Amino acid sequence: AETAALPGQWIVQIGAFGNQTLAQAQLKDFVAKAKDIIGEADPIVAPITSRGKTLYRARFGPYAEAEARNVCSQLEQRHQSCLAVVTR
Repeated sequence: AETAALPGQWIVQIGAFGNQTLAQAQLKDFVAKAKDIIGEADPIVAPITSRGKTLYRARFGPYAEAEARNVCSQLEQRHQSCLAVVTR
């Protein structure tokens, strides 16, 4: 089941993909590799449409701000690009 972060919660985004299936596959693969870092966070696929094109953002959360930033820095040490962002 996909969960959605509530406004004001922090999430960690690992990428944005052209379709939902790809985003979900990336999240599943990522969870297997980084479970020790991401803990009990829920995988979130968050669609966003801009200029008529929809991207599916692969995310985890929710976290407290400090936790999200810490998770992201640990992921970067493993050469995983990520972004800690607050939801709106």
